[in-house]
Amino acid sequence: MNQEYFLIISLVLLAAFNLYATYRCIRSDYSHRVQKAIQCSLVWLFPLLGGLMVIHFAAPMDTSPNYKSPNVAPGQDAYPASNGGIGSYINT
Repeated sequence: MNQEYFLIISLVLLAAFNLYATYRCIRSDYSHRVQKAIQCSLVWLFPLLGGLMVIHFAAPMDTSPNYKSPNVAPGQDAYPASNGGIGSYINT
């Protein structure tokens, strides 16, 4: 009986993980529709490994201290020199 519960809980956790990986894949702004479809199919064809790969590669770029949203205003430097971004190398 305990093995059945363990199996059921494991499958529920795996399904929840796959749903989270699918959500991260769909909400990613850095992939096109075809890429998202392939990534989502990988999640469900290879449940644990596919989910780990999608979550790893779909990590948001805004975790970098130098990252600035691509929606910067015209004339505004996307990588300001004060943050040690690309601008700091150009100005030296």
